Amino acid sequence: MIDLQALTGARLGELVGLRACDLKTGGDVWEYRPERHKTAHRGVERRMHFGRRAHAILLGFIAGRALDVPLFSAAEADCDRRARATAARRTPAS
Repeated sequence: MIDLQALTGARLGELVGLRACDLKTGGDVWEYRPERHKTAHRGVERRMHFGRRAHAILLGFIAGRALDVPLFSAAEADCDRRARATAARRTPAS
C-alpha cells in the first residue's frame, strides 16, 4: 500500500477501503473515486489515477480475491509477516 501511495499521492484512508469493483479498469489508466475522503464535506470529488506501475502493484492484490473485498488487509499482512519470520528462523522452534 505504501508503494501505491508513493506513486499516486493518495492518503492512507482513501486506499484502505479500495476494492477491485471500485476500479474503472478500461484503458491504460485506471480510475478510482473513493466514497469518503478529506474534502467530501465541501462537495469536492476525489479521483485517483493509476498508471502501469500502479497496475502491477494492484494486480498482485486483486489476484485470487473476491471483487467486493478490500484489497489491503492488516490481518493478512500480519500473517504474511509472521510466516516470513518463521521461515527465516535460524534457531529451532520451541
